[in-house]
Amino acid sequence: MLATFVVLVGACSGSSGGGSGSFECQLGTGALTGAWLVHFTEKSGNCGPIADSLNIVDGDPDPSCTIKYKTYSADHCKVDQDFTCPSKDGQGTQRWVVALTQVAKDRVSGLATVTGQHPSGNCESLYQMEITDQ
Repeated sequence: MLATFVVLVGACSGSSGGGSGSFECQLGTGALTGAWLVHFTEKSGNCGPIADSLNIVDGDPDPSCTIKYKTYSADHCKVDQDFTCPSKDGQGTQRWVVALTQVAKDRVSGLATVTGQHPSGNCESLYQMEITDQ
């Protein structure tokens, strides 16, 4: 039921905590380029698993989606966003509310709440997201 997710991600200045030293957050600056692997872990709900996918960090969702808001922190370490996309078959919608934080130069982590509405059934799930530079 869920469509492919296009990542809207960011970065922050600080310690990565992983021993790789400091890094400069860059969410919303256009500096985070290339392919990033997005891994979803369903924490609660009934929407089901979402397959890993390669996406562009700092991209926008599909043009058929409607962005309610996309707000970056002043330090470019966090991004909060809310957008709604049509289902793949065009008969329903998916609303994504996402909060992401850049935790290392090559890693972004966060949470996404997805609400799917479709004639075949509705769902809502909370996903942990781990996004790594490839």
